[in-house]
Amino acid sequence: MRTAFILLTVLLVFPACKKDSDNCTRYGKIDIGSVRYIGTSRGEAGQQGAAFFDVTCGVPNGCYSINKFILTKDKDTIVVGAESVLNTCIACILEPISVTKNFVFTPSTAGTYYMKWKGIPNRIDTVFIR
Repeated sequence: MRTAFILLTVLLVFPACKKDSDNCTRYGKIDIGSVRYIGTSRGEAGQQGAAFFDVTCGVPNGCYSINKFILTKDKDTIVVGAESVLNTCIACILEPISVTKNFVFTPSTAGTYYMKWKGIPNRIDTVFIR
C-alpha cells in the first residue's frame, strides 16, 4: 500500500513540474535609463580591445530583467537598445525597480566608435578601441 501511495504521488507531482517551453517568458524592448562608462581594455595579440559599460533600465516590477543588448547602425553611430525578459512563473516584487547589466562592446576592428543609447536622448559616447 505504501509503495502504491509513493508511486501515485510521484506520478502526480512530476507532470505538474513545468518545462522550459511552458510560456513563462515574454520578451520586449525597454528604454535605457542610464549608462555608466567603466573603461576600455587593450586587445591582446591577435584579439580586439573592448569597452565596458553598466547599463540601467527601469522596469515595471521585479519579474523583469535585461535579457540582451541589441546593436544597430545609424550611419557612423552604433545605437544600443535593450531587450527585456519577463518571467511570469515566479513570485517577485510588484513595484517598479531599476535593473543593471554589464554591456561589453567588442568591435571587429580597432578605431573610433560613436555610441547612442535608446531611451537617453542627446547622449552620444565616443569610444576609442585599440
